[in-house]
Amino acid sequence: MIMENVELMEFCTVNNDPLSVSVWKGFWKFIPRSEKEWKILNWSSGLIGILVQQKYEIGGLEAYLPQNLFCSAYANLEIGITQWMYDLVWLLDTGNLVVIDGDKDIYSFNNNTSDDDNSDYLWQSFDYPSDTFLAGMKLGWNFETGSQRYLTSWKTDDDPSTGDYIYWLSPRGLPQLFVSMKTTTTTKMVIKYRSGPWNGVHFGGTPKAPVFPLFKSFLVSNKDELYYTFKANVKSAVTRVKVNPTGLSDRLVLYNRSTQWSVLYTVPYEPCDNYGFCGANGICRMNRDPLCECLEGFVPRSEEEWKMLNWSSGCVRKMEFDCRVDSGDGFVKLVGIKFPDFLEFWSNKSMSLAECKQTCLSNCSCTTYTNLDIGRGSGCMIWFGNLVDVRELRIKVGDKKTKEGKVSEEGIYLRLPASVLGN
Repeated sequence: MIMENVELMEFCTVNNDPLSVSVWKGFWKFIPRSEKEWKILNWSSGLIGILVQQKYEIGGLEAYLPQNLFCSAYANLEIGITQWMYDLVWLLDTGNLVVIDGDKDIYSFNNNTSDDDNSDYLWQSFDYPSDTFLAGMKLGWNFETGSQRYLTSWKTDDDPSTGDYIYWLSPRGLPQLFVSMKTTTTTKMVIKYRSGPWNGVHFGGTPKAPVFPLFKSFLVSNKDELYYTFKANVKSAVTRVKVNPTGLSDRLVLYNRSTQWSVLYTVPYEPCDNYGFCGANGICRMNRDPLCECLEGFVPRSEEEWKMLNWSSGCVRKMEFDCRVDSGDGFVKLVGIKFPDFLEFWSNKSMSLAECKQTCLSNCSCTTYTNLDIGRGSGCMIWFGNLVDVRELRIKVGDKKTKEGKVSEEGIYLRLPASVLGN
């Protein structure tokens, strides 16, 4: 359906300097009209509205203020159009702004094109997300083209130019979402938040969907692409994710007959959500005082710093592994936690969990192992070196049934020397 629940908007503002024109680079919102929910087409272009140009580009907007102030900008988005005057712009009910071939039957397109069918689009705004993630959008990677879709925060609540934070899907190890921050001293991004790996239903470190879910999450992974998306489960509400200028990521919901967006949850929400809060080999527990502890078999690297509630230096092993054959090294299972980040790891899709254990024991650098496919309980994932960004979850991840009908819990197996296990 086209343009039932969304409204196209045009807006320009003038800064205090009368010679300076500030262009709002986005322009549609979900009803109700009291809420301005802007969708950015292209951060660097200054695009407000789009018009297909004769030079085979999308760009060249026209937006007028009552004072007849003219605002314009251009985008370098080539789409290969032969007869530009016949190509049409449609705003779909999903919030997706699309360009379609004007030679096609418009009435047929309106009635028959589903939200999932983009084969007739010459261009679509969902390929160029801004700070907002809507149902049907994709966050992730196209391996054929090398392109990546991610969210970018606004600079401020009133300035839609590029902000300091991005919300993105990492293909490294098991797929997981990150909020990362730009820095002025280096080109490297600083991680602020990590969702934990995808477990077949949701990302393991994020709040679980409510009992009556408003949406359903999907992760698609194949040789051509890797992406995360979601679909609405009800027609009585609209939900979206927004990364704001301070780096917080909000899941928002707008119920029918409501005029205000409500916050379903926010991440990071509490200290344990902050990336690496307890340092290497530490674990964060919100129900403990102090919040940070060392994992079993580890002690604080600096006792003095930990006494001052400075946990950034993390923890080190009490005793190193005895890497001889039959040394007696073993494992303890940690459940109800967010899995460590994948900094140094190795994986195998076909191994059993027993084979994974033996592989870990045969490598003196292996510190932890678990199933590669968390949801199905198959394959092998091995961590080497330090374990970073581990936290206890407020809601236990367990209560999943195995094929035999037994209750199983997602967890990792932490390697410990025989002397520590004996104690």
